[in-house]
Amino acid sequence: MTRKQEFIDFVKNGQVLLPIDQWKKNTNLYKIWQQRVDENDIRYKLCHGNVEVFVETIYNFLRDHLDEFLGIVYESSFTSKEFRDINKVNLIDDNTVCNTPNNPGYFRNVCFEEIVICGGDADIKLSIKNAIVNTLNGKIRKTFFMPALFNDIYNGKVSSNIVLTFNKSCKLMSVFSPNVYRYLLRCLRKHSANSKSILFATASWGVPVVASDELDYDIVDIVDVQDTVLHKCHTIHSELFANRNLLFEQPYTLETYCTPSEVMDTLINKKYDHIISCPPYYDLEIYGASDKQSTDLYKTYGDWLENYWRKTVIASKNLLNDAGVFSFIMGHHVRYQYMSNDMAKIAIEEGFCLVNEIKIIPKRKTENIYLSPIEKYEVCSIFRR
Repeated sequence: MTRKQEFIDFVKNGQVLLPIDQWKKNTNLYKIWQQRVDENDIRYKLCHGNVEVFVETIYNFLRDHLDEFLGIVYESSFTSKEFRDINKVNLIDDNTVCNTPNNPGYFRNVCFEEIVICGGDADIKLSIKNAIVNTLNGKIRKTFFMPALFNDIYNGKVSSNIVLTFNKSCKLMSVFSPNVYRYLLRCLRKHSANSKSILFATASWGVPVVASDELDYDIVDIVDVQDTVLHKCHTIHSELFANRNLLFEQPYTLETYCTPSEVMDTLINKKYDHIISCPPYYDLEIYGASDKQSTDLYKTYGDWLENYWRKTVIASKNLLNDAGVFSFIMGHHVRYQYMSNDMAKIAIEEGFCLVNEIKIIPKRKTENIYLSPIEKYEVCSIFRR
């Protein structure tokens, strides 16, 4: 079985498209036609005002082209196996770095099963896998009926626009760029007396394994609640050093701990020079594969701050060497909350001193009704004890 077919089968979860009569009974398309389609709509015109033609057109597209469509989804996001150089970053100034994507396909390829079961956005809470399973049973994602794409659907054309819209509507999980991550680790070293050991309080799909390479760490440890992602971290670590002459290049040791970061100090009996966390954006990112995700355990933003983040800060302080540095990466403004500021305030309340902030700005400036382009960025906050 090819990797592509493995992906297609995993996303479909062993299910097939229902027979058309049963599928019609389950589908939401009749309601969509009634509520959203009028005589000026391209869907109305192409289907000659006949809702049955509308419904059957979409059913036939799924019957004839779904595997082709999923194959292109896989090829566009999950196929990269080659690793590009990660030492180059686009610096605006010493405290501002441009977040350009770097090797996301590699990490998605390794972790695709975990990534496609994540919803990504609390407003949708729908992963690629759930979206396809629902579609096979009649509950159609907007990708397959929205006006801008319906001409392609009607003509049986699997276009790049359909694939792109589907990925966006399902919020395909983003992957932190290892080139930016490595630059941030170099920034930590400027504020630390020693730089031989580091604890990543989130696994970030294995990116820390690569980002910390060639930085002379002797110990690299990772905490996460998804044991499958931690297993993939070891896979990436093994591949990273597989072809090296270990007589001359001793890799760091990697140890992983499957535990919530809030209580990691009860399990780990070490001290670290660096501790860094890239936590979920409260309820903006919906992760699966564990019942210990902070997004599931803590239902309000205030609860998340106090019971996830404050406890993670305290645990980090307990695990940090006296001259070590603690840091986290978070969006400046997330779902109407200034999250990086709120989280930094808690770190200061728990005895840390803020020594630097690195802005990570998007490659392309994006407008929205709440923020100017320059306000939409992430922050790496760096603290000393």
